[in-house]
Amino acid sequence: MKELGLGETPEDAHALLLTTGIWMPQINPYPSRFGISLSGSDIPLEPPPPEDRRDLCRLAAFAIDSPWSSDPDDAVSIETEAGKCVLYVHIADPAASVAPGSPAEREARDRGATLYLPETTVRMFAENALPLFALGLSEKSPALTFKVTLDEGGEISDTEIFPSVVKVRRITYEEADIIMDSHDAPDSAALRALYDLAMRCYKRRTVMGAINIDLPEVNVTVDGGNVEIKPIIRYRSASLVRECMIVAGEGAGNWAAGKGLAFPYISQEIELQGKVPGGLSGSWQLRRCMRPRVLSTKPGRHQGLGLDTYTQVTSPLRRYTDLLAHLQIRAFLRGDKLLSSEEVMAHLGAGEAAATAVSHAERFSKNHWKMVYLSDKKDSVWDAVALEQKGNRWAVIIPSIALETQVSLQRDVLPNEEVKLILKSVHIPKGEAVFVQANGR
Repeated sequence: MKELGLGETPEDAHALLLTTGIWMPQINPYPSRFGISLSGSDIPLEPPPPEDRRDLCRLAAFAIDSPWSSDPDDAVSIETEAGKCVLYVHIADPAASVAPGSPAEREARDRGATLYLPETTVRMFAENALPLFALGLSEKSPALTFKVTLDEGGEISDTEIFPSVVKVRRITYEEADIIMDSHDAPDSAALRALYDLAMRCYKRRTVMGAINIDLPEVNVTVDGGNVEIKPIIRYRSASLVRECMIVAGEGAGNWAAGKGLAFPYISQEIELQGKVPGGLSGSWQLRRCMRPRVLSTKPGRHQGLGLDTYTQVTSPLRRYTDLLAHLQIRAFLRGDKLLSSEEVMAHLGAGEAAATAVSHAERFSKNHWKMVYLSDKKDSVWDAVALEQKGNRWAVIIPSIALETQVSLQRDVLPNEEVKLILKSVHIPKGEAVFVQANGR
């Protein structure tokens, strides 16, 4: 690049490869740029060993997810016990077979998380982990169940964790919403009860200062080089699942703290600056106030969620930090030696560094495919929403493709005002699309 008199950056090299035809626009450079292998793990997991598992097949258990999800690792149930509401969050149980320091555990630590790209998925565990541990892929599934008892206000009064066997029904968010609205459906009462509980928990967190951000999201898929972008619909059941997972995280954190375990707690600070408007502009500004999360072996306040203690335990097939929490829980339940605080922090540091690289690769890859999608749409018109003025330019978002960019607007506008933009050019190596305002509108 230097001998050609060109800039010596990855973006300049990418542009040269496209110009010479050595690369096609569909080549995604970001996984390798962040040091991530696209080869899956070749370390198979062992089946769960025989042990006493509590039979919970009597409960209606729902694994609710997007239609494209292929690795279900959580399901929810609800019942009333001694007049109190009891939420069961059943989680995939790979920690039944994965030991700290084992080849599979080290591999998961090095990967940090499952890599979800529009064109492919690279899992944290070998593919055989899914038929062994994913929920609902067979008639009965092994699980680690978090039984959380709550009062009428959504406050947790007790948490119990134990190995179980469950009978899980897999449904999509859309199907769950339809069932909730159909009072004649067999599972409608259970799903409505779960939703009512979720809304009580959401209200409690909001009162405790939780920050609620609602920005457009899209699902980007690539098939044979063809890019498809679909907005993600805000189903009520998605809120149901989110709140149940947060309850499980709070309950697990309280449980671990009460037993004095070195545990991967998650905290977060928020730096609010002035009055925040409503709408998309307000959500965009709130997101900028969120500081990066902090992982520690000591509980700390998670201001974003409005909780004093929080951890993540609901995706041990997909996130290493969740797996690490399960390893500590499993060791405690078995009476095995626990990892020390120093060991937990060392594992957390390695796993989080890898997970951060995965997150960056996913974000940049998604933007790359948006640029490929836009590359043949010059002069197309897009509906956008103004977010915030920065000098003579405005930060805007195009909701239909969840693309944020900056443009110069030819008239005075207000935050959350709709504007029309025309796409003028796309620079795939830079991940940038240039828009201008349409006829001053």
